[in-house]
Amino acid sequence: MRSFAVSAIGRDHPGIVAGVTRVLLDHALNIEDARAGILRGQFSMTLIVSGEDHVTEGELRLSLEGARERLGLEAVVGLQLDGLQAPEEPEPTHAVTVLGLDRPGAIHAVCARLSEIGIGVCELDSHVAAGEGEQAQWAMRLAVIVPGPREAAELEHALGAIGRAAEIEISLSALQPQRG
Repeated sequence: MRSFAVSAIGRDHPGIVAGVTRVLLDHALNIEDARAGILRGQFSMTLIVSGEDHVTEGELRLSLEGARERLGLEAVVGLQLDGLQAPEEPEPTHAVTVLGLDRPGAIHAVCARLSEIGIGVCELDSHVAAGEGEQAQWAMRLAVIVPGPREAAELEHALGAIGRAAEIEISLSALQPQRG
């Protein structure tokens, strides 16, 4: 089996998902994982797909380039993944919520500190609410993996320092494990 990561981005309009997945179906590729969304009218999608060994990266890229042209997208990319196993993905353990005035560098400040502590970001959602002039309100939510109580205490302390320095509200809360 071969695995590929496929990403598409461009101005949103009906038919993008159908057009890209048609290419995947034509190559007998199965979609294993997918994430898509629209931000300010821009659509983006990332898929992990798999199929038989006869499917090559070159063939897939050529077909995806045709779909990009037909769909009027900025980019559609297919990249072969070597040795991809279905990983045991750890579930996020905590949520970090950030609220404040929109300022350049705020996402970087929070994420850089998380990285320094060794905290992985699983999901990031950020939104600037309409505001007048420089009073636009900003909100961000991160789902993170905190290895243990010591790291949670260190993270809470670090987030407090970032919040005070940037004049933003930051909170950390434990997530309930999903039962499946």
